[in-house]
Amino acid sequence: MCGEICCRCVGVILCLQAVLEKLSAQPLPLYVALLMKDVVRWRSSYDVDEANLPATTEAAFSALLDSLEMHLGAVFVSHTLAYITVAHNGLSEVRFNSLMTEQRTIILQYGAWYTSR
Repeated sequence: MCGEICCRCVGVILCLQAVLEKLSAQPLPLYVALLMKDVVRWRSSYDVDEANLPATTEAAFSALLDSLEMHLGAVFVSHTLAYITVAHNGLSEVRFNSLMTEQRTIILQYGAWYTSR
């Protein structure tokens, strides 16, 4: 039992060291926020090393988009970001829902996503 606890403690310390090294290399607020969103989702069994952590803000943002696409579907995420991008003056929730429901591929993908949950 003691050996298991000690291994777990060593693992946590190594994880924290890896995170702190990345944060000292990239102290930008956006990078810190993106990295912390990942860190809070880690399980105690997650093995962290330098290769698992994004090296730049762009890589961290790309990892966030990949995660969203994995959970919500690539078509939904790409259409949502496209509509947000072209809506210079904002986009109401009613208009957004209207635009999204006009897309047959999104309706089909959302239906498959919803039933798989």
